[in-house]
Amino acid sequence: MTHDAMVKSAAASIPGLNVDQLLSEMNSNAVKSEAQGVDTAGSSVRSTPTIFVGKSGTPGQQVALNSPTDEPTLVQAINSALSL
Repeated sequence: MTHDAMVKSAAASIPGLNVDQLLSEMNSNAVKSEAQGVDTAGSSVRSTPTIFVGKSGTPGQQVALNSPTDEPTLVQAINSALSL
């Protein structure tokens, strides 16, 4: 199965997703730029879960969780990002 065929198959299973638009835009400069930013942010990931919180269009800040279920720290990080 080719990459495009795999993406098309997976995308077709998501209700409401415009598969044709996804396929036409997945190699655009805007998507490539966004993917590069995600790759850069992901280079600091050393464990799971790793969560980044921030406003749309920003790289976000990594949340230092004390445990995988550290809800209070996550809520505090989200509230801080919303107040910026």
